[in-house]
Amino acid sequence: MGAAACLVGIWLQVVEGWPSGMRLVTYSELERQGPMAGAFVAWSHTPDKWETGDFFLRLVYDPAYPSDRTRRLKRWGDSLGLIVSAWSGPEGAALLVEAPWPHKKEALQWLHAAITSLELGDERLYQWAVYRYRRQQEGLRLGQEIAWRRRGWRGFPPSYEAVKAYFYTALRPENVWVGVFGRLSLREKADLRRLWVHWNTPAPDSSSSYTTSSSPLPPDTVEENLWAYPIYGAACIRTPTTWPERLAFVEAFLSWWQESAPPLQFRGAFEGPDRYCFDVRLDGKSYQALQRLTYLTVRDNAQMSAWMEAYARRRLKLRGEPVHYPDVWIAALLRGDSVSLPDTVPSLVWLRGWPITLRGIWLVQELYALDTLLEARAIPEKRLAPDTAAGLVPFETLWVPPRRRAEPPLSTWAAAMQANLASQSRLRWVLVGYYRHRREEGAVLRRLHGWRQVLIKQYLIPPGALQVQVRPAPPDVSPNAIRVVCVGFS
Repeated sequence: MGAAACLVGIWLQVVEGWPSGMRLVTYSELERQGPMAGAFVAWSHTPDKWETGDFFLRLVYDPAYPSDRTRRLKRWGDSLGLIVSAWSGPEGAALLVEAPWPHKKEALQWLHAAITSLELGDERLYQWAVYRYRRQQEGLRLGQEIAWRRRGWRGFPPSYEAVKAYFYTALRPENVWVGVFGRLSLREKADLRRLWVHWNTPAPDSSSSYTTSSSPLPPDTVEENLWAYPIYGAACIRTPTTWPERLAFVEAFLSWWQESAPPLQFRGAFEGPDRYCFDVRLDGKSYQALQRLTYLTVRDNAQMSAWMEAYARRRLKLRGEPVHYPDVWIAALLRGDSVSLPDTVPSLVWLRGWPITLRGIWLVQELYALDTLLEARAIPEKRLAPDTAAGLVPFETLWVPPRRRAEPPLSTWAAAMQANLASQSRLRWVLVGYYRHRREEGAVLRRLHGWRQVLIKQYLIPPGALQVQVRPAPPDVSPNAIRVVCVGFS
């Protein structure tokens, strides 16, 4: 990142060390960005401990576990209106809560109670976690199984000794982060410091030893289910390393996918400093479109505007609901990274485009053959010349009649279209009209065709550059409005 981005990140993320070894992190700029306050307790682990850490989260808090501790935590959380969630990734794991802003302090106290009262020495808790783990594998869950294989997971619960070893190493005080997506007053920080100062990871001999036999998944594996339809897959796509361009690339990729051939189901998250991974179900068209994609670049100015709007929307979501995106905020924190997201990304980033490097595991019908995509494909360079793209500023407008029977400003529209056509002769526009009742559709269509003929005959707009459409009027648009939309090139 540049110097300015680093300064923004430092200002956004304030970290304080405590004498106990723990660290407090506050995101001051995110204060009251959303309706709920978010808080978390996070700890780091090595990538090879990701599977164990994911299982360990089931021991930290499972509201269905029948114990006095769980019942007390659940009653307390329900009284505060808490929403509890968990996250794990290659960098670490976290327990997160959302609470109304007045209960921000109580939410942090709840997190402290959940961590410090962990009943790791209770053999029944481990047995319960194993039972719940096996229950989620009942039935045919190809998507989940492929996702585990992509991560290199074994697919069966770790031993009790492995869970204990994880607890003693990952939850050492110097390895724990306590955080809030917002500000804390000096008094609140002091109260938190006093709350956590006396907690230490229990000594290894304080938990009883317990072992259980773990068996792998049944032999019904993904390789044997070639009949499956639709197509299942788990893959990762390489991303840039700087956060603004990283987010811009992912939003451009997802926008392209939705436009060309949307997946049937999709779930994605950032992993590590330069990957975006997803579990997906596809049909044949979507699978083939993804296979053919080797370089992602903007097609025209309309598509660039759509991608820029997608970036802006995702940026607002990341800042407004940070607790819902731990793969961004907490993963970056555990890596020592700072998330800085400017309002916009320079146009040159979209025009330059990105090469596509995709790796994954796919379960495909015999019609398409089994393709694991384990090798990076050759990446041909395809770019849109910056001087050509820079001139793509298509004319678009929404005209609402200022009075009854007013005529649209056809001369102004024609002048703007002619200016565009001088540099891009293949641009096309659509005149869109609206109606409230079906019986009005014919009259609106005739008016649009009349105006189109005026633009063609009087203002010499090429006939191929103009089309008309009639649509039902949405609630927020006047039925008398006319929208001029640029739909790209002919």
